[in-house]
Amino acid sequence: MHLLLIHQAFVGPNEPGGTRHYELAQHVLKSGHRCSIVASDISYLTGQQSVQKTGLVSEQDCNGVRVLRAYTYPALHRSFLWRIISFLSFMVMSVWAGLRAGPVDVVMGTSPPIFQAVSAWLVAVLRRKPFLLEIRDLWPEFAIDMGVLKNPTLIWLSRWLEGFLYARATHLLVNSPAYRAYLINKGISATKVSLISNGVDPDMFTPEADGQTIRQRWNLDSCFVVTYAGALGLANDIPVILQAAAQ
Repeated sequence: MHLLLIHQAFVGPNEPGGTRHYELAQHVLKSGHRCSIVASDISYLTGQQSVQKTGLVSEQDCNGVRVLRAYTYPALHRSFLWRIISFLSFMVMSVWAGLRAGPVDVVMGTSPPIFQAVSAWLVAVLRRKPFLLEIRDLWPEFAIDMGVLKNPTLIWLSRWLEGFLYARATHLLVNSPAYRAYLINKGISATKVSLISNGVDPDMFTPEADGQTIRQRWNLDSCFVVTYAGALGLANDIPVILQAAAQ
């Protein structure tokens, strides 16, 4: 089986960001299958080029995983409007990259951002292959709750697009039991929704590591150190994190 995943913010083990899909790809390889990933050529977190460009689509090998880096307009961190433009540019180019991936058996999309899920659906339709849709956060509910999406027309269109993709997915994956309940409450059959939660691969860690390298680098030898390793964004209540750090 050859799995094609379209994910703008995909990162490898040596890049900043969540490695859920790198781990997934490695498990696919270990199971005797193939995995190709269409990703952005711009880092989602840093806004910098993540690969040396060789055209509109650049190819790299990530420990056995074929990664096709599609051109993305470098405007992720300018404003909300420019972020949408960047998402749309990847949506268009990822379809082109997905069609260049060679024969595949399953096309997987992931949301958010939801635009890349549209790309995966289009590639699945054009290739006449099953469309697997993964929901890692509830969109547009998240944007509405955060006050980012306020326009009633845009909210209606966003919810229409959400329902459109749910209805056309061959199967749905979620990473939270609450998301599974959300989809079932929307009338989606429970048999169409599977849960693969986030987790930790213990083989990636060294229990006997004492952190001396970091302590020496930052002159922390005699200090009690507490680390926050979570995201820093609109939904993460940064003032509370800072208050906790001060205490």
